[in-house]
This record gives sequence, structure tokens and C-alpha cells, in this order.
Amino acid sequence: MQTKMQSFKETVSQTALGYCTSLLTWYCIVLSGYFDMHMSLVDNLTITFVFTAVSLARGFCVRRYYNWLAGVNT
Repeated sequence: MQTKMQSFKETVSQTALGYCTSLLTWYCIVLSGYFDMHMSLVDNLTITFVFTAVSLARGFCVRRYYNWLAGVNT
């Protein structure tokens, strides 16, 4: 069973990797011109940050819920 700090560290590292992947993917899509979207880097960073913050909270809550279930079922 993980401590809350371990859950937090795992969630942050997974989300940070997801953030970098998302940012790179989004930037490549915008640069490709395939979708005819024009967006500044600042707008891209802002949108990606919002989704990353939501993902971080979601990941932490899910991790803690499953740790709680593991403690209840032992």
C-alpha cells in the first residue's frame, strides 16, 4: 500500500511525462497545418496546462481510491 506522498509522486511523474508528450504532439499537429489551426505557443501551453492539472487531480484521486480499496479488502 502506498502512502499519500508516494501516490502523489507517482501521479506527478506520470502526468509530467503525459504533459510533455501532449505538448509535443499538439505542437506537431498545429505545425503540420493539416487541421488549419493557428495557435500561439502561449495558448498551447495554457490549454495543455489546464488539462494536465485536471489529469493530475484525477490520477491522484483514482490512485488513493484503489489504495483505500486494497486496505479495506485485506
